[in-house]
Amino acid sequence: MKGIHVFQKVTENFSEHVLLIQAISAIEWRKNNGPIHLYTTSDLIPDLEKMGLTYFYDEINTEVLDEKDDIPWDHFYPATKIKVLRSIKEFPVAFIDTDFIYWDKLDPIVNNYDITYMHREGLFWRNYPPLEFLGRREDYQFPDIKTLENSRPINVGFFIMNNQKLRDEYVNTAYEYMRDNSYECKEVEWASFELRRFWKSLFVEQRLLGAIVDKNRFTNKQIFPYDYYGDTLSWEDLSTKSQLTQDEINLEKIPFFHLWGEKSSYSKPEGKMNMILKFYELASYFLNSKNEFLESYATNIMGYLVYLAKKEGEPSPYKILKYLKIKSKENESSN
Repeated sequence: MKGIHVFQKVTENFSEHVLLIQAISAIEWRKNNGPIHLYTTSDLIPDLEKMGLTYFYDEINTEVLDEKDDIPWDHFYPATKIKVLRSIKEFPVAFIDTDFIYWDKLDPIVNNYDITYMHREGLFWRNYPPLEFLGRREDYQFPDIKTLENSRPINVGFFIMNNQKLRDEYVNTAYEYMRDNSYECKEVEWASFELRRFWKSLFVEQRLLGAIVDKNRFTNKQIFPYDYYGDTLSWEDLSTKSQLTQDEINLEKIPFFHLWGEKSSYSKPEGKMNMILKFYELASYFLNSKNEFLESYATNIMGYLVYLAKKEGEPSPYKILKYLKIKSKENESSN
């Protein structure tokens, strides 16, 4: 089955964690499940080539994302993925986030479902507030889909689309909401600006998809036997309905790694060491591969990120080196 990565740099700097995971994700998909294609913009190709990232793909497409549209990408981080999904002509096809690794060989049974995904999420207010809180154009009316009020959003870090009718209804409904929609969400005391900006993306990418799947009763398969509740940072076992912490989940049932669920802790003081450990765990995948190219890829990423920073006369975006430098100064001052 064809896998797809969609890569669009949404911040000023590249992330060394995501670049390493993206390569591992492509390698593991090709090894277990089939070809993998990269959709990106033409302006990023020179950097990706110099880092060696383009080596891992069977095909690279820049035409789809280079095409002009009327969607404010800075308001909708999933716009690029939805735009690529809209262009797909052959099914089934797997969409894999660049910070997501799927380790296993897919069960052929997924070909029998309209959509397959890793897990759903609880419909909690922190991430999925009432529709009237969401920013929208004055002429826009939310779709009359009753399941928007109770369907659990589908996490799209990994999903397989296998029904053109589902794809068409979903992307058309999503486009209608995103079009010319640079309006901010309602201000509330309990939500920061960053969280409120996030609401529109979560609605259009995950909540809307789950509601459309359930409304039309499209056949769907969930791979991971737990639903995630981001407000309590817990998981619900689908068979027993019991709430579990991350540590209580049966790790043998996890066929994937998703940085998204972990990187939020990196900004906290106690999370810095976890960031360091995860980086070296990722780097060791390449350095222990006994493959000369893979070994050089990891070191090449580090060197190129530092080069880009020096070229622009900016602080190094290489966060690991930056953190180690800070810690070194702290140790010197303490001595």
